[in-house]
Amino acid sequence: MARKPRKQLALELSAALLGTLPVALFTGLALARLAPLSDQGRAVVGLYAPLPLYAVLACLAARMRWKTAWFACATTTFALEAVLRTVN
Repeated sequence: MARKPRKQLALELSAALLGTLPVALFTGLALARLAPLSDQGRAVVGLYAPLPLYAVLACLAARMRWKTAWFACATTTFALEAVLRTVN
């Protein structure tokens, strides 16, 4: 198996670590806003849901090609942002 160039490895790593962070944060916010819980329950979901989501998404993005990972992260981030803007 051939080794990947350093530039490609850096792009894949940045997509996995930096690209998935906004997706995890917006997902946590969306879950906190849409969950039928009390205010304390929503706060717990909003604070603690993004960390495991970030770990899972970073692992999934690390398995993708860097262009696909960045595209998936960007489209998911924009979709979650649109959901959060429409929900009061």
